[in-house]
Amino acid sequence: MNPWPVFILAAGLLAYGNSLWGPFVFDDRLHLVDEPLLHHLRPIGEILSKSFRPVSDLTFAVNYALGGLNVFGYHLVNLAIHLGAACVLFGLVRRTLLTRRLKDRYGNAAASLAGAVGLLWVVHPLNTQAVTYVIQRAESLMGFLYLSTLYCVIRAAAEPRRVFWETGAVFCCALGMGTKTIMMTAPLMVFLYDGLFLAESWKELLRRRGKLYGGLIVSYGVLIWTWFPFHQTNEISVGFQVPGITPISYAFTQMEVILHYLRLSFWPQPLVFDYNWPVVHGTGAVLFPGLVVGSLLGATVFALRRGWAAGFLGAWFFGILAPTSSFSPLADCAFEHRMYLPLIAVLMGVVVAGYEVLKRVFGSWGTTARAVATGMLILGAGGFSAMTIRRNLDYKTEVTLWQDTVGKRPENWRAQHNLGRALEREGRLEEAIAHYRQATQLKADFVQAYNSLGAALARQKKMEEAIEAYREALRLDPNSQDVHNNLGAAYGQMGRLEEAIKEFEEALRLQPDNPSAHYNLGVALGMLGRKKDE
Repeated sequence: MNPWPVFILAAGLLAYGNSLWGPFVFDDRLHLVDEPLLHHLRPIGEILSKSFRPVSDLTFAVNYALGGLNVFGYHLVNLAIHLGAACVLFGLVRRTLLTRRLKDRYGNAAASLAGAVGLLWVVHPLNTQAVTYVIQRAESLMGFLYLSTLYCVIRAAAEPRRVFWETGAVFCCALGMGTKTIMMTAPLMVFLYDGLFLAESWKELLRRRGKLYGGLIVSYGVLIWTWFPFHQTNEISVGFQVPGITPISYAFTQMEVILHYLRLSFWPQPLVFDYNWPVVHGTGAVLFPGLVVGSLLGATVFALRRGWAAGFLGAWFFGILAPTSSFSPLADCAFEHRMYLPLIAVLMGVVVAGYEVLKRVFGSWGTTARAVATGMLILGAGGFSAMTIRRNLDYKTEVTLWQDTVGKRPENWRAQHNLGRALEREGRLEEAIAHYRQATQLKADFVQAYNSLGAALARQKKMEEAIEAYREALRLDPNSQDVHNNLGAAYGQMGRLEEAIKEFEEALRLQPDNPSAHYNLGVALGMLGRKKDE
């Protein structure tokens, strides 16, 4: 039995053991804690038909069915998925190095090189957001299914039970399509891998595995199915209609973001939960990042045209990042979890390059070279593990997570607001108000921050200041039913019932099914009636 999977599992457990008790944070609350769709398993068809990510959401529903909102179970599943992905990665890399094109050069060291890649990847702190942040199970689960799809194709090319492995590849790909949109790149990546490492020619590839690729193409139907509930909502966070972002400005911004991702791959400090990365609207600021990224992309194209195996690493990196880091705008320009799979290409390149350098320095892959390589691996994996353990401590509470984010990105108005909300939930109103005010100073049209500021001031019985904050919010957005409702409640507490009733009625005009506004209106009308009777 090869010991490397055991090492990889043990290292992953060590690095993420302190992540299992972290609370639900940020989007966990919206998409898990407060999402009734995931609080039952039956009927399963409701999850499958109404969810944008039905496969990952189904796993969350199973979590809820088994343990309610006990966060330990959610973290445990996240970690199990990550460890499983690391083991699949080990098998995939080992078998790649044993293919006809690479066996003569790397065959004797295939297991060691694959083990090094798997070990570094499983403990790398850049992956913490995809593992420790519960809702990002969609990223890690998609990554597991992506790697499994490719692994099954490799096995299908080498094993007599070809139908079994090809069916497994299509099944994994279809599940991945139902997990996250990035899976759309998997069939293309599999096709490229097959042509470079497995098939004798592109013609032979289609002749022998035409049914496989037909099945992979059919799996896109799952992706199309998941987009129906997404397009039925009014929220636009992806595509060419994201407010304030054009395809060109987004592409320019991604030059900086990709270079930042690469830097974090080598030195993952500082890690930031929410960058709120500003959009670049000119070419000057991205000239150097553009030259670097453009050169790497050009080198990838050149290597692929020559049929070099190394070109696949660049294709893997840029191909998987393409849906989030190209011309199609997303509301958020940068998130670290997007590097979950692309990071593999960087680590693979570093490990193989290190192997080549040590062979040249010592003349062969002998005892001395192995000893030096082992020391470097222990040092690298140990350093990454320590950083990951430390990073997981930032997820200990919502307050610590947002304090860390604000400390690293003080200009991030969204982080300032979220820190305020986390502090308010702990009853630390004065501190919360300070961060709400900071958020409004950083972004003068931040309606939600004014609304939160007003609510916090109202809890302190500072009604005049609360009303002032609510009025500013309504000046910015007269159609915010939440603000109208809150302003009405503030008027009600001051005894200004007629003004309160007008605000509640306006809130109901904007959202007729708002239960809070209905209740508040009823209370205000009752109080006004009693006041007139007196």
